[in-house]
Amino acid sequence: MANGGEFTNQGVNVELNRSSMATPDKTPLDQFKIGAGTTTPAITDTDTEIGVPINEVNVELIDHCNAADWTQGGAGLAEATNTVTFKEGKGDVTSLEIPKDNSGTLATWEKTLGAALDGTDKDFFMWFYIKDATTLDKFATSGCLVLRFGSDNANYYSLSKNKSELIDGWNLIKSPISSMSTTGSPVLTALDYLQIRLTTTLAADTFTSDDVIMDYWHLVSADDYYKSILTVEFDEVNKRRVTKCYVNSLEANGYLITEIVTANQDSPVQIGSHDVHNAISKSSTDEITYIITDEADNTI
Repeated sequence: MANGGEFTNQGVNVELNRSSMATPDKTPLDQFKIGAGTTTPAITDTDTEIGVPINEVNVELIDHCNAADWTQGGAGLAEATNTVTFKEGKGDVTSLEIPKDNSGTLATWEKTLGAALDGTDKDFFMWFYIKDATTLDKFATSGCLVLRFGSDNANYYSLSKNKSELIDGWNLIKSPISSMSTTGSPVLTALDYLQIRLTTTLAADTFTSDDVIMDYWHLVSADDYYKSILTVEFDEVNKRRVTKCYVNSLEANGYLITEIVTANQDSPVQIGSHDVHNAISKSSTDEITYIITDEADNTI
């Protein structure tokens, strides 16, 4: 990861628009968004690399993974709750271990929710944990992790991951539902079916205890990513603007935060600054205050 920051081309256009036009048609940079990306910022950036939701209150829960109430298939064994290794989204402190036996290469777990969810214009999120490199090595090269979210086992949206896309430790799996593959005719406004599918290289590749864990399936809307900037101060002598942004103890918990952008409320949103920083593992015991300094250079 390369730390650093840039004031983007979009941000320059916002500032020039608002300072030059009698009736500006761009809104001010009055909100911010955080993320988990690690790519060095560039002036051509238009968003965070990997946005994460700030507003956990409005995030829609799909499944907390705090109850062993899934149905197993193939080589899948009964799941077990884990209160040591988990992601604390929306305050929960439980995850589900999903073990596998040696009866085949494919293991599945599925469930039907008590109430259907509307996936319109939303992003799908879940957490997937692999204990260590030895466990990761057991996964098949292609399509080793498949997630399904839909109306039933014949009509669903799905997301597939190859082994090369996973790491040992926690993996944040996310995608706009509109970008997921479609099987059958799932009803986007009434989604209540979940399935996770794991494929190993060999039938003899088993998972026991806390080798593999899933947690916190949820839906994120566009507004869940943004929060209002706390304060903006101007130093006219040094041509400097200081922007303060605040993430409280109830927000963005469970995520590894590495980036922040300032943004306006245009459609589409235009960003100002983009900064990448050392990772912060955000939990309910943490509060984060960002102090972002932008300086004008008119010496050229």
